[in-house]
Amino acid sequence: MSARELEEGIRRILVALDASTDSLAALDAAAKLAARVQAELVGLFVEDVNLLRLAGLPFTRELRFPSLDPMTQEKMEQALRLQASQARRALAKAAEIRAVRWSFQVVRGHVTPELLAAALSADLVTLGRASRPHKHPSRLGSTAQALAQQAPHSILLTQQPIKEDRPVLLTYDGSNMAQKALSVAFYLAQAHQLPLTILLPDNADHDHTALVARASHWLAQQSPPLATVQFVPLSQPDALHLIKTIHQEGGGTLVLGGPESLLKAEAIQALLDRLDCPILVVR
Repeated sequence: MSARELEEGIRRILVALDASTDSLAALDAAAKLAARVQAELVGLFVEDVNLLRLAGLPFTRELRFPSLDPMTQEKMEQALRLQASQARRALAKAAEIRAVRWSFQVVRGHVTPELLAAALSADLVTLGRASRPHKHPSRLGSTAQALAQQAPHSILLTQQPIKEDRPVLLTYDGSNMAQKALSVAFYLAQAHQLPLTILLPDNADHDHTALVARASHWLAQQSPPLATVQFVPLSQPDALHLIKTIHQEGGGTLVLGGPESLLKAEAIQALLDRLDCPILVVR
């Protein structure tokens, strides 16, 4: 896949917004990529019916130090409207700064099914790794888990802005999916002015020299070129070796493009559990 083909293939970037720091980090990454490929930012806020039902129960309380006040469904609706308004303003500001088209929608329902339904009409989904602002930041939210495994298109999971001093890391095996991932990684690195580190399986099943040549040939055709590209061997194409290599390379944003063993649900889950860096699963 060429950079032009990828640019034409990413027209709508869905951003799941809930006013949490995780979702704002996802918004920042999405806005920069949208500006680079001239895509539309589509913000979605889901009014969680589970929260509304919980608020309607007689024993639910709202903590307002030093007292506990009864929580009502009306108060919860007001809180959700406030969060939606904050999310919309954040989206509008990010879109204005990057000069990209944007739209915003509020729906009421169960969070995961609503996001999966919206993902059908998007080319890329960006989502905070924790699904609600009250969750512990190191715990992967159930919504993020479900989207990572079930979303029909590429998904970017993050709990912090993409670090400007860390490389974009790409797993690459020369397959068609890896070529698409190379395009995505190139655009991310270009949008954030970051170096690109390409992790290559280094075993009998893959020709390391041929992979370097293929990726280098594609990158040489892109303009403007990246300032820094390096190739790093990945001794075994499994989650544990990948995690170790990422730590050795200083973290960064991980783009998964192959081998196939790294794209299986159990491997993705292991990476999500053990890494706190942004992870982009290319599909």
